[in-house]
Amino acid sequence: MKVIEEKWTRVTLYNIVDDLHRGSIQLEVYNNPEDEVKVYISNLWVLPEYRGQGIAKALLDKAEELAKTQTDEEYVYLCYWSADTPGGVYKYYLKRGYDDYKWGCPGEPIVMRKKLR
Repeated sequence: MKVIEEKWTRVTLYNIVDDLHRGSIQLEVYNNPEDEVKVYISNLWVLPEYRGQGIAKALLDKAEELAKTQTDEEYVYLCYWSADTPGGVYKYYLKRGYDDYKWGCPGEPIVMRKKLR
């Protein structure tokens, strides 16, 4: 896995790409004490021809590991758009230990969270 760290004023972004560029994921760590969500996973994708080979699992594992080692937050959050996401993703996240945090209305994102500590 390749991790590219970008520090901005309010957020540090960790862009994680698998070694063969078959998929990627992004971890966002916010440092504004007023932000409700401090650690946020987004943009998990794997090229269709490589799905089912454990790439998404490895990417999500790495993002969760960084969330644990780079922050002291209790939860990591993730978001996805049901209309743009392959079927079965919700059940996959449940199996990974995420639970419902906020359900969006049609056209809005679904937000889930997982306890880190």
